[in-house]
Amino acid sequence: VTYNINPTAATPSTTTFEFTSNADAVIEGIEIDASFQATANWVLSGSMSWNDSELESAVPCNGVIPAGAMFATCNDGRASNLNSDWSANLQSEYTMPINDALEAYVRGLYSYNAENDNKHQNYKIDAYGLFNLYVGLRDEGAGWEVQLFAKNLFDEGTELTRDDVDQVFSAGPLGMLDTGYYLSGYTQERELGVNVRYNF
Repeated sequence: VTYNINPTAATPSTTTFEFTSNADAVIEGIEIDASFQATANWVLSGSMSWNDSELESAVPCNGVIPAGAMFATCNDGRASNLNSDWSANLQSEYTMPINDALEAYVRGLYSYNAENDNKHQNYKIDAYGLFNLYVGLRDEGAGWEVQLFAKNLFDEGTELTRDDVDQVFSAGPLGMLDTGYYLSGYTQERELGVNVRYNF
């Protein structure tokens, strides 16, 4: 388990860093996979998972550093898993034989992640879903395939990461000042492209 530790007045020379700790945890979960052959050319499949984890031992945290210690520790039952508790995906593929060799297909993949309050201490990641679409033509006997794809077709934009500690800058005699800005990351924007495969 890795946590960001914020410097405190007790250790003014310490910079923000990640601290890795081996901790005991209780993990409960369930995963379900299913597949359905709707017709000879149409297949549906999907999966769903639920995972609940809780740390049972003290880990490094932001807090008052005890005398003689190098960092503070907390035992607040936070989650050991940084992903959302719920996730699911659904895939559908329809194939269309053109002749004895050629086959066209359309495939869709939707992945869903529920609201996540496990990854960061100060905010929740909103629930979001991504849809990818693939259209292609292949000849398995000859070993080639041409595929057009659109990843994140609906251009879903969700903030996935944000540092728990904001950025600081040196203000000379005033010391280090908080900027109020955080480094963050988002889902990848819509991506369109072509894949070509040939087996020699």
